[in-house]
Amino acid sequence: MVDHEEEREIEIVSDLNATAQIGMTVDDFMRSDVGRYLVGMAKMESDIAQKSLNDTDPHDWRVIQKLQEEIRITDKITSWLQRAIEGGERAIDQLTEREQPGD
Repeated sequence: MVDHEEEREIEIVSDLNATAQIGMTVDDFMRSDVGRYLVGMAKMESDIAQKSLNDTDPHDWRVIQKLQEEIRITDKITSWLQRAIEGGERAIDQLTEREQPGD
């Protein structure tokens, strides 16, 4: 019979494995032609919106709001991808630590 500590450990390891797998999958995607293309397009869109924002009449709040939202969206997407990769790396480190015999 598995006690609560063992159940919890199994759950933790399962979660870490899932996080590690997601991180590796996203990393592979980011290194792929499609991933590089999409990230490049997001950066280009963000740069264009930033330039437009710099050139926008400071009283045209609707245009400013629209451009700011475009920048935020592209920044969020790339941030989510990077966080998934970093989370996966941390999960791998934690799994490695759990596998090492106690000191």
